[in-house]
Amino acid sequence: MIDRDHALPVTQQARLVGISRSSAYYQSRGVSEADLKLMRRIDELHLEHPFAGARMLPRLLRREGIKVGRRHVSTLMKRMGVEALYRKKVDGLLPEDTEIRSSKYLNNLIEQDHRNIKSRTKSMLGFKRFRNAAITLAGIELMHRIRKGQFGVACLLLKDAAAPAVWNAVLSTQ
Repeated sequence: MIDRDHALPVTQQARLVGISRSSAYYQSRGVSEADLKLMRRIDELHLEHPFAGARMLPRLLRREGIKVGRRHVSTLMKRMGVEALYRKKVDGLLPEDTEIRSSKYLNNLIEQDHRNIKSRTKSMLGFKRFRNAAITLAGIELMHRIRKGQFGVACLLLKDAAAPAVWNAVLSTQ
């Protein structure tokens, strides 16, 4: 991607690629052996207690004699893709008969069904909560249906209407 031996300076190469100059020099560090052991134990605890988050897991680890802080556990959970299932239960979007699988990507319907949409949206668009993702994806799918001619906007009888008016009319027809 960035060739340091190229005639073009690294600064200009980075600008062309769309990254900062410091990113061109960044070298990622490997994960330490202690963190790997800790990540393995966090994964085991997450399987036993899928509702445990970054606040509860350090307490469970301290009971086993492992001293670790909440922020470090939170960082490792993000790196592993582990998330407490409490949020989805609070939103009321998980039915009682929902099967909780061992890996986050198997539980996450957004990751499974809408990979191509998620890859084209900004990373912090609001996919943290299931409700936000469902609304965003419904809007994107509606726009695709309109573009492909699978949804007749003419049937809504809206002339020169803004997007929110169209969206409200679509929701009222469903």
